[in-house]
Amino acid sequence: MAWLDFSDFDLTNIELQQLMHKKAKIALDDGYIFGAGGEHFQRINFACPRTILQKALENIEKSLEGIN
Repeated sequence: MAWLDFSDFDLTNIELQQLMHKKAKIALDDGYIFGAGGEHFQRINFACPRTILQKALENIEKSLEGIN
């Protein structure tokens, strides 16, 4: 597992969640559900084939282009 920090982007927790689901087309664990300090984070599970992980990270990168 890893925590991805999206605090440099001016997104609410809901906006970040929707960005991951609708634009990046992936489902991560929303950091805010883990309590204080989890806001603006997404938790990703690396326990998958490398090709799937690579595609997910590429989708995240593309979905963030032009934000901020």
